[in-house]
Parts: sequence; C-alpha cells; structure tokens
Amino acid sequence: MYIEDRTHVNDDEAVLPTPPEGRSRVLEYYKDSKKLRWATSFWLFIGIIAFTSFGALGRGMSLDFWVRYPYIILLPLLGGAVPLMFTKHQIMTAGADWVQWGRKWVDLYDLGTINVIVAGESFALQVYDNSGRKAYLPVDQVQGNPKLWDLVYNGILYSVEHYATVKGRGCRKVLRMDPNV
Repeated sequence: MYIEDRTHVNDDEAVLPTPPEGRSRVLEYYKDSKKLRWATSFWLFIGIIAFTSFGALGRGMSLDFWVRYPYIILLPLLGGAVPLMFTKHQIMTAGADWVQWGRKWVDLYDLGTINVIVAGESFALQVYDNSGRKAYLPVDQVQGNPKLWDLVYNGILYSVEHYATVKGRGCRKVLRMDPNV
C-alpha cells in the first residue's frame, strides 16, 4: 500500500516503523492480518480435537473420554493458542533502496549474500548487505504486496548483477532468476 506522510495504517491502527536513518521514506508495507492468526488458531484447535478423537476411537475408546478426563481439553486449547502466543505481528516496510522487517533492515542495492531457506511450508530470504546488516524476509509476506515485492526483487536483481553471492540449493529457481546471471 502506498504511504503518504502518515505514521498510522487504517487496518488495526498499527504504527509503521520509521525508515532507517538517512534513508528515503516508506513507500510500501505489508502487515499480516490478525484475522488470519485467529483463524489459524481456531482451525488448529479443531484439528487437534479431531485428531485426538479419531485416535481414541481407533484405540476402542468412546468419545466420553473428554468428560472422564477433563484435563485433556488443555491439549487443543494450548495447541490452538500457539499461533497467537508465538507469532510476531510485525510490519515489513520498504523504501526506494531498503527493506525492513521488525527492527532489522538492509540496503537492497548493496547486498553481499542472498540465501533462500525453507521456513515451514514456505521460503524465506536471508539477505546480508555489505555493511554487515542482515534481514530475514518471509517470501510469502514480501510477495503479499506486489509493489513491495517489486522493490525488493529489483534490489536483489541489481545486487546479483553486481556480484552478490547467491547461496542455497534452488535459490535462483525460487527467485525465478536466469541461472546465467
């Protein structure tokens, strides 16, 4: 989403991080949805109940074990709470030549190393600039805003063309880069 000179975003009134000192203003951002986190928790809760119930039925137990052993309800409650407790609600922002996720930022046009790693069911970029800064960028979140992805991808392509090291098996394939570049 294009940002004028605002410090607040309409959805959930989250405050955008300020740009790194000496850098251009925030041009694009991505903020994950609270609704998605709650939906993930709900479906994880339901999944744990279903898995536990089918497991009990498979062992010849009846479903009254939920009543006989009331403490067992803690399993789906705690399992469903994991996405809410352990996921950070961070905003990814980018300017003309930088990207920031949380408190970490890198200069996109001075990258030294680009690495793609598997992060759960998705991929993440580990990028290091030549000044020693590093950032971890979940690919699904960077691509959640196409204009943000354009800013990041253009910086990556520029850096690769200017001798940045591309690491990781299949990194160029994930980034859809020409293997000859």
